[in-house]
Amino acid sequence: MASRRTAVRNKANARTVPETTRKGNSVILGGMMTKTLSTFLLTLVISLPAVAAPTADDLINGWQQHQQTGFTGNRVQDLQRGDLKLHLTGKVVYQDPSNFQIRITQPAGMASMELALRNNKSQFFFPEERLHFDNDNPAAREYAEGILSHLTDRPDLLKRNYSLMVMGDDITALTPTVILDAVPNNGYRTPGRRFWISKRTFQILREERRWTSNADPYFTSYYTDFNVDPKAAPKLPDSTGWRRMILRAGTTNFYNWFPNMGELTKSTGKTILQPYYTPAGFELADVSSGSFYGTVIQSMRYTDGLNNLWVMIRPNTNVFVGLIAGQYSLSLMKRFQDIVFNLPYNYNMQETNGTWVYAYGDLYPEDLLAVGRSVRLPDAPPKP
Repeated sequence: MASRRTAVRNKANARTVPETTRKGNSVILGGMMTKTLSTFLLTLVISLPAVAAPTADDLINGWQQHQQTGFTGNRVQDLQRGDLKLHLTGKVVYQDPSNFQIRITQPAGMASMELALRNNKSQFFFPEERLHFDNDNPAAREYAEGILSHLTDRPDLLKRNYSLMVMGDDITALTPTVILDAVPNNGYRTPGRRFWISKRTFQILREERRWTSNADPYFTSYYTDFNVDPKAAPKLPDSTGWRRMILRAGTTNFYNWFPNMGELTKSTGKTILQPYYTPAGFELADVSSGSFYGTVIQSMRYTDGLNNLWVMIRPNTNVFVGLIAGQYSLSLMKRFQDIVFNLPYNYNMQETNGTWVYAYGDLYPEDLLAVGRSVRLPDAPPKP
């Protein structure tokens, strides 16, 4: 049964490789040749001398210890939202967790947009608006991790909240991989995940998310090609002559990230509003606080070791949209909305006394609603 499942997966992976042709004396692999090569590689792996199969702990530790391994590749993700099917592709250059770059190639409305971390500082590039967002903290990471795959920063929570199982070997993007399955212990109040992890570098080459064990994945993300490159380094666009939105601590516009509430209070002398309810298994992971043309934005991320919940608080949406449109254009808001819509999360928004509470992440809408309602807002929006 396992070998049949592997063969089916090999066939599916082969279809992701584009058809090609012969040029001069060089042959570029086509679909049939790729399937043959995939089968050969898997046969070769199986025929190698037997070694102890990796455990879930081996894969988690390997992934954490190999985050400095550079690589490049073309990433694809497919997201099902009800009857709507969303398809996104991008080119990835990854140096380490603090330096990587994603240039979106599809869909057309998002093409050429780039998001990156350079020395752990967020960078957004919008070529059509000729606009560069230059931030002094890693605020882009949540967007990036929605496109790239991320296993865990909290193995203790992961193993407490999920049953982990190694499901065997596979070939992904012509690379030998091991499949790790994570099933939630809470009865699928959060999605289960399945990862295809490189045997050599422990990078995640494919991910699937599903709401029940026997359902088709609503989110699939994978590389069509993957190349280990120790010299990989982001080469960001030349934004000379573009408008630049600089977000820096101590200026009018800023957005500061902190690893916990204590660090935020120590740095700013303030605290931020928190929900009184979070789903079982979730703990606070990090917090952010900022101001955009006098508009205060507060955000918290919670994690259960694998899946995430974000809670964001800001003034009425019409006020915020007006500020953006006045300084830049409504098309910029549309591009941010496109990014958000292509991330694999559910969203809930509630307004009280001119303040919006956004709860979003890997949870059912009912849970997000309960989280948002548990934020006790003051009579007026927060001040900077």
